[in-house]
Amino acid sequence: MARDEALIISEELFRALSPVSGDLDWEYIWPIILAASDKWIQPALGQKLYEKLMTDIKAASLSGNYQDLVEDYVARTTVWFTCYMGFPFWGIKVVNSGIMQRIVDDGTTIGFNDIDKLAEQCRGQAEFYKQRLIEYLCANNKLFPEYSSNKSGEIGSEKINYSGGLNLETYTKKRTGITVYDYLRGWLD
Repeated sequence: MARDEALIISEELFRALSPVSGDLDWEYIWPIILAASDKWIQPALGQKLYEKLMTDIKAASLSGNYQDLVEDYVARTTVWFTCYMGFPFWGIKVVNSGIMQRIVDDGTTIGFNDIDKLAEQCRGQAEFYKQRLIEYLCANNKLFPEYSSNKSGEIGSEKINYSGGLNLETYTKKRTGITVYDYLRGWLD
C-alpha cells in the first residue's frame, strides 16, 4: 500500500505549542516534522494507526476519538520531538559551497554545546508527552482498533516509552572457581 503522507500538525499549531519564534521560515520546519513523525510518532502509534491518521488528515476527515487523540496527545509529542530534531539544524543553512551558520541581526548565535543542551530539554518534554500518549492508547485501545492490529513486518505500537541503558535483571554466570587474582596472576607470570 502506498503511504499517505501528511503533516500531523499544522504550522499554526506548531507555532502555538513550540518555543520556536515566528520568524523561522516554515520551509525549515515542516521537513523536520515529517522526520519526527516517522521516527518517534509512528512507532508510538504503530503503523496501522499512524497510516489511518495520515489518511484522515490528508482527506481532512479527522474526527471523533482520532481527532481527540491527535489534538490532545500526538500534537504536543510531535512539536517537542520536532524541536529536539530541529534545533541543531535551524541555525545553519546548507548551500552549494558548504554548510553556513546563519547570522542574526538582533542577537548572537549560541554554540553547539548550548544547542545540544536545549535540544535535550526538548527531548525531555517530548518523552513526557510520548509517555502520556502511550498510556492513553494502552488505556483506551478499544477506541483505536488499529493500535493493536499490526501484522508481521509492520511497525508495531510501543507499549513502553522510557528505557535506560541498564539491565537490572539478576545476572547469573556459571562459576569456574578461578578468582580474579588467579586470572591476573596467570597474565603476570
